[in-house]
Amino acid sequence: MPVTGLKRYIKLFKNFKNPGEYLLDKLTGKRKPELFMVTKPNEISFAVPKPLHLVFKEIFLGDVYDIDQLVKELPNDPVIIDIGANGGYFNVL
Repeated sequence: MPVTGLKRYIKLFKNFKNPGEYLLDKLTGKRKPELFMVTKPNEISFAVPKPLHLVFKEIFLGDVYDIDQLVKELPNDPVIIDIGANGGYFNVL
């Protein structure tokens, strides 16, 4: 079940070094052509083009993959094959 309300923003602060990038874009209403996000604790930088803002929000703020539970169930050395159904964000998890 997707995360809603303020819990979405807790996920944003938990999983990203630069949550202000997303918040500033959202609050100003002046959507940038791309957001540049950096994950934590392992630093992975990636671009989120404007057409994929909703996909980014669904995956990282809505947590549709239930990331914490997924990490618990993955083996230590998982092999993940991303077939490109969205922006390739599953690889960032």
